[in-house]
Amino acid sequence: MSRRDLTAIARIEASRPLRLLLEQSIITRDTKVLDYGSGRGADVEHLTSQKIKAKGWDPTFAPDVRRTVSDVVTLTYVLNVIENQVERIQTLKKAWEYTSSILAVSVRLEDERDEAHIRPSGDGWMTARGTFQRFYDHNEFALWLEHTLGVIPIPAGPGIFLLFRKDGERERYLARRY
Repeated sequence: MSRRDLTAIARIEASRPLRLLLEQSIITRDTKVLDYGSGRGADVEHLTSQKIKAKGWDPTFAPDVRRTVSDVVTLTYVLNVIENQVERIQTLKKAWEYTSSILAVSVRLEDERDEAHIRPSGDGWMTARGTFQRFYDHNEFALWLEHTLGVIPIPAGPGIFLLFRKDGERERYLARRY
């Protein structure tokens, strides 16, 4: 197994996917958020500093946080670091179970691979630090999400997809966006 704990970046600002969710009003002060695989918790800190109800669960950094069904569940750059394909599917399905309205999933894309990813491993790459990264093609990932969950994902940005529990919510999002 790779060193997944080393992939959790210590950030001082919100992640790009979270900023996009806030800009598009997917997350507002009325939204209850679960950051599934929250790493060191920077996104949760950012949300709570804005008076948004949020908590983060992470198997390494926050394993004792109780996961509860939330309006929006974020799965930010988590699937990239899971080298086992079956576990990747299980993680996505588990995050979906906690979602009452929108699951926001983001992954690293193929054009983000650089010289730090030194050798192929399974369907991804290992780094000199012993971390695993699976890079995706944007369209390939959308198809994988749809096949895995049976829900049509809506692209919100490069490598960022929204999966809606209710068709009406999806339609309102699309109407507002376009």
